[in-house]
Amino acid sequence: MKIKLNLANRGCQLEFDAEGPKDAIKQLSAFSEVLSITTCGACGSTEIRFDHRVRDGNDFFGMRCLACTAQLDFGQHKTGNTLFPRTDKSSETQGWYIYARNSNRENLTI
Repeated sequence: MKIKLNLANRGCQLEFDAEGPKDAIKQLSAFSEVLSITTCGACGSTEIRFDHRVRDGNDFFGMRCLACTAQLDFGQHKTGNTLFPRTDKSSETQGWYIYARNSNRENLTI
């Protein structure tokens, strides 16, 4: 079966094939953790976008805030080819940080 999901808050549509309801839920759950982020954890702006960078042949994924330049990194599961947000529920910014070259990232957490 072909599944189409309109993501109005992202301005896009997700389309994939599923073998049945269980497979559809399994695939949707892989996206939900990443797609549920709709605001910047640093400034609260909704002007955020997905980000992909390549460095030394390695792929890095995350989100970037267009208002305050904060970033949220995604981790990659070892199996399943899926991503997860590297959040810190105990901090005010929940994993969002502002990057500054030649500085310690931990000192830059907002």
